Amino acid sequence: MKFRTYKNTDLRVSEVGFGLWTISTGWWGNFTEGEAIALMHEAFDLGITLFDAADTYG
Repeated sequence: MKFRTYKNTDLRVSEVGFGLWTISTGWWGNFTEGEAIALMHEAFDLGITLFDAADTYG
């Protein structure tokens, strides 16, 4: 996994992010809480450290 450092900080995040809106219950998905947590753990285990938890886009 490639990482980038935020300007003027020591914070490093993965170049690949995980948009969490798609693992909700509603318009974009139908996941249980347990399934959603398992997906986030899997993403983290694969090196993803950037999680986008915005409730809306645009």
